[in-house]
Amino acid sequence: MPTKTIIQNGRVIDPQNNVDTVTDLVLVDGKVASIGKVDDTTDATVID
Repeated sequence: MPTKTIIQNGRVIDPQNNVDTVTDLVLVDGKVASIGKVDDTTDATVID
């Protein structure tokens, strides 16, 4: 079963795409799966 971790209100910086924002990150097995607001935290470890 994959390990899901949500980092809420993390700062995302991507100079190549001119991004500097505070948002949520979803990690699955240690890799970024999605970036953006997350409402469903079921079966996830949440770091705020």
